[in-house]
Amino acid sequence: MRPLRPVESRVLALGLLLVALLAVYALLIGPPLGLYQENRERIEELALRLEHHQRLAAERPALEAEYARLSRSRPAGGYYLTSESEALAAAEMQAYVKQIIEAAGGGLVSTQPILASPADKRRRVKAQIRMQGNIRALHAVLYRLESGSPWLLMEEVEITGARVDRRRGGTPDTLDVRLNLTGFMRGGGT
Repeated sequence: MRPLRPVESRVLALGLLLVALLAVYALLIGPPLGLYQENRERIEELALRLEHHQRLAAERPALEAEYARLSRSRPAGGYYLTSESEALAAAEMQAYVKQIIEAAGGGLVSTQPILASPADKRRRVKAQIRMQGNIRALHAVLYRLESGSPWLLMEEVEITGARVDRRRGGTPDTLDVRLNLTGFMRGGGT
């Protein structure tokens, strides 16, 4: 092998120096810097989270006051049917539904209680409701049933155009609505 010229030896020396510096950086300087960067990002993330939680904590007194106000305005008993027996609770629910339908301008066609299974330990009352009315009456009835008190669950809602007898004053926008309602009595199991 021939001896290196001074330029070649300088280039080779600079190359070896560069490789040595890269190795020192990769082994000694790079990992701590990477760890520092990760920790800085984590600290920023935690600071944002802390700021969010502090905002939530600042809102807590107002939310608790609103909760207390709402709790006073609507006692927990308002969510349940008030009658103690299933028969009376079914009658209570049917009277409530009739009142809502008539107030909305609809007509109650029929109500039929649906007997609960003896194996069902929850104290609930079910009824099949059939009503007629226009779309505005239907909207008002569904809204009142959804947002009213006691809470009633609607299932199997079926809406069809009703047969109209124009001689009796029927209008073509009349809808026939069938739905099942479930109300709960206080003291039911889960």
